[in-house]
Amino acid sequence: MKVIALCQAYNESMFMHQSLAWAHEVCDQIIITEGCLTPFGNQTRRSQDSTRTTIECFIETYDSQGKIKYYDTFVAEPVPRNREAYEGLNKNFMLKKSDVEHGDLIFILDVDEFWDPNRFNSIVEKFKNDDKIRHIPVEEHQFAYGLQLCFNAEHNGRFMRYITGSKFGDTNHFIHPDVGDITKDYAHLAKRSDTQMCHLCWSKHPSFTKQKVESFQRHSFTSWYNKVYLQYPTIGNEVYEINKRIGPYYGTGFAEGQHERLHKFDGILPPVLRNMHLDWTNQIKIWHEELKI
Repeated sequence: MKVIALCQAYNESMFMHQSLAWAHEVCDQIIITEGCLTPFGNQTRRSQDSTRTTIECFIETYDSQGKIKYYDTFVAEPVPRNREAYEGLNKNFMLKKSDVEHGDLIFILDVDEFWDPNRFNSIVEKFKNDDKIRHIPVEEHQFAYGLQLCFNAEHNGRFMRYITGSKFGDTNHFIHPDVGDITKDYAHLAKRSDTQMCHLCWSKHPSFTKQKVESFQRHSFTSWYNKVYLQYPTIGNEVYEINKRIGPYYGTGFAEGQHERLHKFDGILPPVLRNMHLDWTNQIKIWHEELKI
């Protein structure tokens, strides 16, 4: 059973190298597409930061085994109806470019998600030891503003066994014509305490976070960005109270999958994050000054 990672990268230079560093250890193949994955109007489809250079340098320096295949993102015509549909088409494109075979493990590698390799391998072993397992959803720490505060969240569509004929319906649904939606199998949930998976989805440069927020076209995301994220360096711990008041997810987070209120992270960071040594609060302040926010 091979482990094949599918990675969609756009404006990810902040985490790209660190993400590839840990994933390269545990995956047999990594398929990367770089470019805009969401209909952003007339914006360029290429990353506006150094994402492409980072990928190319990593491949040249560390990928002597040829594990990584690297492409421009799939160009869909006409433009899909939303972000989720677009990402599903792009993942099907990556599947076709991979060496996937029946029974292999498909892993969705988000550049801003980090694992301890040993915890990652424990999930791989579950698939190897039980060929009836088709999907393992994952509980995660979903960080906001930096590495100090997070939501407890859940993510499906990260680990899926490939059954010949399976395709992505949209970004989080992996469907086989006979079996149905493989990602609806929740029987083998990987607990947060077992995975220590850290998702840094809301801890990026404000301009790139804004693009991500706008791509979802959801009022709760936009409200959170304007009322909380942009104010974080000046309001500090008040984000606890403000997050409680952002609808429609009152008392929890601002997005689906966030089941508990914002809280201080008290877990163990994966090794690659422990080595970043980034004072995030001060970094966000610098970014805000640069953008004159």
